[in-house]
Amino acid sequence: MKPTEAGFDGVKGINLNNPYMPDGGFYKLRRGSTPPWMTDANYKNQLMWQQSTPPKLFYCNSDNQWFELDFIPVKL
Repeated sequence: MKPTEAGFDGVKGINLNNPYMPDGGFYKLRRGSTPPWMTDANYKNQLMWQQSTPPKLFYCNSDNQWFELDFIPVKL
């Protein structure tokens, strides 16, 4: 399932539930239209929201490896 199909919107930000910040603290993800691995920036241990059609969510680990994140519904 694509992030937007699950209701994830990296443009609005994610709530990290920090009790000391208003509404738990919303953090906007880095985002851009260029695939992040095509830039010289250091994205290690970060989420990156690519503004594409459809939008994609990526994670770069501490070894500089990239992963496209997917949302899998959980049946409760």
